[in-house]
Amino acid sequence: MNYKAAYDRAFASYLRNSVRSTITTWVVNSLPRKQALVLVRGVSGAGKSTNVRAIQAEVWATLYHYEADMYFVHQGVYKFDASKLTQAHARCMASTRSALNSYASVLVSNTLTTRWEMEPYLRMAFAAGVPTYVIDLFDGGCTDEELHARNVHGVPLAAIRAMRARYESNWRVGSPLPPWERSKHVEG
Repeated sequence: MNYKAAYDRAFASYLRNSVRSTITTWVVNSLPRKQALVLVRGVSGAGKSTNVRAIQAEVWATLYHYEADMYFVHQGVYKFDASKLTQAHARCMASTRSALNSYASVLVSNTLTTRWEMEPYLRMAFAAGVPTYVIDLFDGGCTDEELHARNVHGVPLAAIRAMRARYESNWRVGSPLPPWERSKHVEG
């Protein structure tokens, strides 16, 4: 038996549970009980959905929860179609906007690896006069291989590595423009 590997797995599990508990405690103590937008970001497999379920179950069941992956669930079965990713994100944003305009609190869990991916949500919260809170899980303390094994949507290892490579830990200083708009902005 490889005791070091068993210890490493047990310690990693402890850290993930500790992070989930810390996040839940932070939400209880920090978020106001009035309208808010909470963005949960991280690489696929980092524990976004797990943390959202914990927050909703233990803390704030009245939060509306949206994520782009919900678009791909039909009759309880997840079937990803990359050609519909734009529609999935559009629906997530529209649902968020509608809930915010109805004075509801919203929790959005998507990878949101860069500032420009977060920007539409930040703008809609600002327009609604709603405070925004960001819970950043990054990689949840996992290696790329562990993230690949943990993610429930079958995200390929290469895609996880690409997410990690482009991840803006300090998203506040990232560009709010999508990459295809940046050159137009500089030239114009």
